[in-house]
Amino acid sequence: MRRTYLLAAVLAAVLLLAGCVPWPSAGVKGEFSRTLGVNLTDGHTVREEDTHGGFLGDGDTTLILAFTGENRTALEEAIARADGWKALPLTENLSRAVYEERFGDLFEDVPQDLTDGWYYFLDRHSEAEDPRDDSGLFGRHSYNFTLAVYDGESGVLYCYELDT
Repeated sequence: MRRTYLLAAVLAAVLLLAGCVPWPSAGVKGEFSRTLGVNLTDGHTVREEDTHGGFLGDGDTTLILAFTGENRTALEEAIARADGWKALPLTENLSRAVYEERFGDLFEDVPQDLTDGWYYFLDRHSEAEDPRDDSGLFGRHSYNFTLAVYDGESGVLYCYELDT
């Protein structure tokens, strides 16, 4: 009887501790999926790069995914239902960020003059009053934002995160 209680106590402790172990990260796709509110796991990775890890976590993350067939249809339906996504074209500030400022080579892959698709912007700067509003983007000394642009003609999703 004592062995039964001991075995039960050990099993309970193991199960309790197992709940404290973090699950493996879903990687960059998982992080962008959570931020953008859509499942990106079925996209084919065209490019993935993360330079974070610098001073105070500065860096940028690039994820470019291609969607085809049913996966493309599912993504487009999810974007249409998700909060925060807006129809293209980009706003004046976001167009400036993507096509003029360049932030190095960060946005070099985004095609010019996209009109068919959606974009998602999240201002993560500590001074941002409304995280969905890009009007204050160039009024600060640093940038902390997430921007995704979905090209509806090609089925390619361009995801970027910048922290300076």
